[in-house]
Amino acid sequence: MKRILTALSVLILGASASIAADKPEIPKDYPLTHCPVSKEALGSGGMVPYKVTHDGTDVWLCCKMCLKKFNQAADEHVKTVREAAKK
Repeated sequence: MKRILTALSVLILGASASIAADKPEIPKDYPLTHCPVSKEALGSGGMVPYKVTHDGTDVWLCCKMCLKKFNQAADEHVKTVREAAKK
């Protein structure tokens, strides 16, 4: 029984380390704290932030599910990031 619990502990700790390693790091100098598409806080609610580059500008979304809506108005969202960076 002790071996089973030890094995489970190793699996759980390994899985949580893997999840943390898969979560991308938003640069500290990125000008927005919220997704320009959904207005959700970046990294909130267990969502994995997703970076898209459009016209030479990196835009961080709260999750990959926002990519479709981002693509529908990409120039507008890039403009939001660029204006925030000027401030």
